[in-house]
Amino acid sequence: LTINPSGSGATNFTSFTAAIAGLTGCGINGAVTIKVYDGTYAEKISLSPIPGASATNTVTFVSNSNDSTKVILTQPTSAAAANNYTLFLNGADFITFNKMTIQRTGTAAYGTVVDIENGANNNQFTNCIIKGMKSTSTGNPGDVNQCVFYSSGSNDTANVFNNNIVRNGSYGFLLNGISTVSLERSNTISNNLIDSAVYSAIYPQYHDNLTLTGNTIFMPSSASNYA
Repeated sequence: LTINPSGSGATNFTSFTAAIAGLTGCGINGAVTIKVYDGTYAEKISLSPIPGASATNTVTFVSNSNDSTKVILTQPTSAAAANNYTLFLNGADFITFNKMTIQRTGTAAYGTVVDIENGANNNQFTNCIIKGMKSTSTGNPGDVNQCVFYSSGSNDTANVFNNNIVRNGSYGFLLNGISTVSLERSNTISNNLIDSAVYSAIYPQYHDNLTLTGNTIFMPSSASNYA
C-alpha cells in the first residue's frame, strides 16, 4: 500500500486521512506496511483502534524514500485548546511510524505534536524527526500544551521511542500514568537526540519498568528544569 497524492489505483491512498479511514473502516488480517511518498502533508490525524491489529498484525507507516526529512506531516499551532496535536493515537495499538517528520509550526499557545491517550499500547516511533514549536514557556511546571510527545489521563503501555530526533517544545516527553496505584508500564525511550525542550527533556510520572537508555540531551541555557 502507498500514500501518494499523485497516485491512483486500489492500493494507493492520496492522504494519511484516507489511509486511516480505510484501515479503521475495513480492519486488517495481516501485517500492513504503507509506504509514504515524499511530500508535505498538512493533516491533523486521529488514529483510533484498527480492527484486527495485534502483535503480528501490525501497521507501519514508512517513508518510501527512507529519508525522514522528505515526508513531513505538519500542522500549525493553534490559539484554541481543542484537538491540540498533529498526530493523536486515540487508543490505537501496534502502529509504527518510521523515517518521517511530524511537526507543529508557529507560535500560538497550543502546540503539542503527538498525543498518546486512552490506552494506546505497543506503538513505535523509530528513526523519525518529531519537531515541536519553539516554546518560550519556562515557568514551573512547563506548559503541558506545548509538548513534543504527550501522554496523560490513561495508561499507555509498551510504547517504544527509538533513534528519533525530538526537538523543541516545553517537554520532549511528558508521559503520565494514572496514579501510584495505576501505573503506566514498560515504555522505552532509547537512542534519541532530545534537543531544546525548554522545561524538561523527559518527564515521566507513575511509571513501572520504564527503560531510558542511550539518549543524548541538549537543554537550552534558559531551561527551568533538569532533563
